[in-house]
Formats: sequence, C-alpha cells, structure tokens
Amino acid sequence: LARNSVDGALDGVKFNHTVQNVQYDENSKKFSVAVRDDSTGTESSGMFDRVIWAAGMHGAAEKPEAMVEVLKDFTGKVLHSSECTEDFEQYVNGKNVLLIGDGSSGEDLALRAVKLGAKHVYVTARSCEGQASETASWPSGKVTVIEGPPYKVLKG
Repeated sequence: LARNSVDGALDGVKFNHTVQNVQYDENSKKFSVAVRDDSTGTESSGMFDRVIWAAGMHGAAEKPEAMVEVLKDFTGKVLHSSECTEDFEQYVNGKNVLLIGDGSSGEDLALRAVKLGAKHVYVTARSCEGQASETASWPSGKVTVIEGPPYKVLKG
C-alpha cells in the first residue's frame, strides 16, 4: 500500500502491520517495537524515540482480571474508555461516576462526564502520577482523585 508522501513525513510509516510488542528501555531511553507485516507475515523490530498509539476506539480494550473481579458485584454500567462513545451521556448524567486510572483517558473522561452532567466523578489511581492527578483545578470541584485501587472506593 502506497501513500502520498511528498515531504517525506510518511516515508518511515509502516502500513498494514500489527504491533506485536512495545518495550521502553531505560538505559537507551528508547522504545523497542516489534511488528509483523500482515501481508507477508515477516516480523521485524526497531528502536524509536517516541511511540504513538493511534488505534483509537478500534484498539482492543484491556480489562485486567483483577479489575473484572473487583467489579463483579457492581450493579451499575461498566464501560471501558473505548466504549464511551455517543451514548456516554446517558450513563453519567446525574450520576456519581467512578473512573479507574488517572492517565490521559481518565482525565478526558472525567472532564467529559462533568460537562455531560455527572453529579461527581471519582478517579482511582495506583500512584497518582497520571494526568488526572496532576490537574490542579477541576470544574465546580466535581472531580476527586483517590490514590489506591478501586476496591478502596467500592468496598469502603
């Protein structure tokens, strides 16, 4: 598959490849990325300064077994961030919302939930080092970030 790359910006981009593994190397401060060419099955790897996740909503939702276990008795709606699409408002408007994880998706969804009328948003974070934890001011004081696993919030 060829793309128009007049200025060379896409010359190193690999289309129709599946990422097999990404690892960050502290020593070299680079990412090792292993890929498979979907048309030939050939595998290769390379070292990169930056990695961009560009799968968007079509990426596979990661639902760790420990989180599934914690939420098994929860009777409300459970959504992965990739499932928060057009109908997100119906799940958050007028409700208390618990977000697991304080990364960029957590920060985005917390703000979006507030804008869509959530009563309050609680964000749980293992280490409180993500973007949601670093946000100094939330609209109307409607977001609380809690350090620790979600069972501390759900189970008291």
